Amino acid sequence: MEARSHLTRLTLSIAAFFTLIGGVSGAALAQGVNGGDPKLNTIPNTVPQGGLNDMPPPPVAGAPISPESPMPPSDAETSPSINKTTHASPDTPAAPPPKRTKKEKDKEEADHAIAIAKAHSIPPRTGAWTLGFDFRQLNIKPDDGRYKEHKISPDVNVGYVTIRNTWWFMGRVHLVFGPTSEHFPNSPTLDTSGYGYSFTYGKSLFGDLRKSSGDYGAELGLEAFQVVGRSFESKTLSDGSLSSGWVMRTSWTALSPALYATFLQPSRPQGNRPEWLVTRIEGYRVSLGVVIPVQTSWDLSWTHDQVGQGGRGKWKGAFGLASLTAWLGI
Repeated sequence: MEARSHLTRLTLSIAAFFTLIGGVSGAALAQGVNGGDPKLNTIPNTVPQGGLNDMPPPPVAGAPISPESPMPPSDAETSPSINKTTHASPDTPAAPPPKRTKKEKDKEEADHAIAIAKAHSIPPRTGAWTLGFDFRQLNIKPDDGRYKEHKISPDVNVGYVTIRNTWWFMGRVHLVFGPTSEHFPNSPTLDTSGYGYSFTYGKSLFGDLRKSSGDYGAELGLEAFQVVGRSFESKTLSDGSLSSGWVMRTSWTALSPALYATFLQPSRPQGNRPEWLVTRIEGYRVSLGVVIPVQTSWDLSWTHDQVGQGGRGKWKGAFGLASLTAWLGI
């Protein structure tokens, strides 16, 4: 009995000891969390009034965000140090430059060349080759009125021109290829060919041959020509006789005053740079004038039934002249 009583007392003592230890530990923990105020030793109720059923479910990873759910502000919206200006990606191709016309490119190249020439005191080019066509309305009246010529005589011509700021000088060689189908009394058809030389001086009326709007002026030419009309067939006359072997030689030396218009590009500097040496059309010249002979001659020969016939002498008459020439920078 005494042993059992002793064991009971020992058990009660141990239980009282652990109860005392637990109370002291709880008080110390509450004092550390709440600043030692025993009135704050309570845990707030975080469960909503309706219970756990009213709490929103946790978000699921990868699920789309509802538009009703507020989104947290981004760093770009909250940070004033971030520049909100958008820039093109370096991989984005730049917009192509606007296309330029040939005239704009030529003007830009010419302006660049002029600037270089001025910077290095390089003189401009003044020479160009010429290629053109002339048309003369013949009005040849020999002493013997039977052999007049009134048709158009065209020619192709080549030469060289010197171009300055206010004047130009041109020398050319002409190859005549007309008129064709010329007729004289009792003659078969004659076809005309020939050659000539001309030298022309032009003076600007506005003081600038190279301006972009063109230039106008007066010119005076000196020319010397010889043309020959030949027949290559025979003609039977009304009396049964035969006319053949017609050759009509006409020559003149004349002055040719005219009015001209030129349309030229800006001059290029002298030098060996590729853009200065490339072949190009420097411009065009158009003129209308008159040919005033100062020395003339004609010489006609033909056969009538194998008997030589002919005549020679001087002729009178002025005739019109139209000329178109391209000036080529080579």
